[in-house]
Amino acid sequence: MRAAAPAGLLLAGGLAVGLAGCTTRTSAIAIPPDQLPTVDAARDDIARMTRDPRPLARPVLVFSGWGDPGVVSLHMASALREVAFEPRVAAQQFFTSWTMEHCRRNAVAAAAALVPEDRPADAGPLEIDVVGKSMGGLIARELARDQAEADDPVVRVVRIFTISTPHRGARLAALPTLDPKVVAMRPGSPFLARLDGVLDDEGGPKLIAYTRTDDWMVGEGNTAPAGAGVRVLPRPPLQFGHLQAGRDPRILADIMRRLRGESPLLPEPALTPSEGDPAD
Repeated sequence: MRAAAPAGLLLAGGLAVGLAGCTTRTSAIAIPPDQLPTVDAARDDIARMTRDPRPLARPVLVFSGWGDPGVVSLHMASALREVAFEPRVAAQQFFTSWTMEHCRRNAVAAAAALVPEDRPADAGPLEIDVVGKSMGGLIARELARDQAEADDPVVRVVRIFTISTPHRGARLAALPTLDPKVVAMRPGSPFLARLDGVLDDEGGPKLIAYTRTDDWMVGEGNTAPAGAGVRVLPRPPLQFGHLQAGRDPRILADIMRRLRGESPLLPEPALTPSEGDPAD
């Protein structure tokens, strides 16, 4: 109960600015319009993959965002299972985790649950991919850091797909709060600084980042680490830029294609300025 008031304040503020984002554009679209699939075309592509399920390259973990009791992560995991010949997809929520350390422990446990009981002891770590919505993308990077530093790692994270993740911090994290997870998502926090070294390490996971315009909760320029690009998609009318990004058919179709070993739906992104950096 101790986090109820601060969390409520943050959520109320998020809804307010999210609604404002439905009428205000905040940045240029990084992907050229002629290379952007329509929402309907992406839905058709998902239907095609559902009719022709294929094995995934490796097991997949789907991590929820801040304030999500598992609704979004379960939806994404269910959608991924529909296009997979082998349903090696699991979802993990962090709604009941009070700190980032608690989130890390739950992520490690979820990864360990993916390892088959009959896997040989000398087989080495199990290679997995992770999909993270918002804060879940940070927990995916924390899992990769944890396993990279472990003496006997359970898994090795090969790819991290992040959707509207505050890699450089979230705008709304500046609001007053007692929630340590929100404090950790403030720009320049020690937690975020520690994560940046994970992607710089040779052999570290590949990051594939997505976001949508009008994301007033995080800010489009914050949704990729320094030196990385993000696929910025236009927010459909009458939708929240941030809150509904995990259900965007264009993002889901691109992730599904990559997990199935198909050619991507979306092109490689250009570098996106961070919040406060001058636009080109």
